[in-house]
Amino acid sequence: MAEHNGDVSPTRQVPVDVEESLRRLFPPKHAPESWFLVAVNLMECAEVLRERFWRDGGSHNDPITDYRYGPVYTMLVGFAMENMLKSLAIAADPCLVKPKLAEKLRTHDLGKLWTVAKMGSARRQPPILRRMTDMVKTFGRYPVPLSENDMVGQLGAWLRPDFSAIEGIWKRVCCKGKEYAPDWTGWEGAR
Repeated sequence: MAEHNGDVSPTRQVPVDVEESLRRLFPPKHAPESWFLVAVNLMECAEVLRERFWRDGGSHNDPITDYRYGPVYTMLVGFAMENMLKSLAIAADPCLVKPKLAEKLRTHDLGKLWTVAKMGSARRQPPILRRMTDMVKTFGRYPVPLSENDMVGQLGAWLRPDFSAIEGIWKRVCCKGKEYAPDWTGWEGAR
């Protein structure tokens, strides 16, 4: 590696402790922050889709856009919510990931994760959780569900993103996260 001799060009090599840099960037898998960072990354990707295809804030003027990109947007939000809920559950009980991921966290069912994360009772879950779960399990990734039993009622309306419900539940989950880790600086990324 080159010695520092006043050269500030982009090609100048600076000695870096790669192991230390990786430890700082990627907390251990059992740390709630790891799950939180993935959640924020997924939500940011979903927001890129929203800004690209629903520039007007989501008034749904174009049903083709809703049909083509709505399931993918909602799937990304669902995966973000899944990771956020797992983060909250792990913050409350670190044993859920030691020595391996607990069975109750090995699911895409956001309703179940809502309960595990102690966000509220199973009866009082926001309806948007079911829609996000369906997009994560099926419609965001595949053209049809695995079985007829998984078919939803009015598919057209189901595919249309519900931006206000998504924003509301995301804020609610982030507020709960701040209770567990009020001093953690990553909350700014959660919006």
